[in-house]
Amino acid sequence: MTHPTRLDALDSLERDVQEAFALIQEAASQVRQLAEVRAKFTGLAESYDEMKRVTTQATGALSDAQAVLDHARGDLQRLQLGVEQEIDAVKFAQREGQARVEQTLTEAQQAWQRAQDALTARLAQQFDAHRANVQTEVGTLTSELKARSQALDNLNAQLAEAKRLSTIALAGGVIGAILGLLGLLF
Repeated sequence: MTHPTRLDALDSLERDVQEAFALIQEAASQVRQLAEVRAKFTGLAESYDEMKRVTTQATGALSDAQAVLDHARGDLQRLQLGVEQEIDAVKFAQREGQARVEQTLTEAQQAWQRAQDALTARLAQQFDAHRANVQTEVGTLTSELKARSQALDNLNAQLAEAKRLSTIALAGGVIGAILGLLGLLF
């Protein structure tokens, strides 16, 4: 009676893991999309806004994947609690004289541990690999965003200096013209 419940819990956990992998793949796809967008943009301000948007999406997808993994961990803990309750029930039956229960309990614990170890190792390895890739790309994009922001600041400073010099030159030209006219009049 409790055996199908454990299988249902394992199926639910597998669905959560698949959803996490799908979200991780979506994050990786968004990172690839970000790389394509970065290659296509020519204007500093436009590429800055687009890279910021895609970076935010990639970070959101990574957060979604983390939330799904957290949910899967919760399912795993609930499943473990259910197994521990089953173990307690089996121990009670063992005290009542059922010798075969001990063998079944040991096999169930070993199977549970093997499944948990394999799933945990696979989840951790794949998630760490995807997270490292996404974090590297986000770091690269952040550095590039900072560089482009600095370039925009430099261009703005140069533009302000050019405006100032243009104003000075224009004022000098007007003063020269006025002096020239005054020289002609007197």
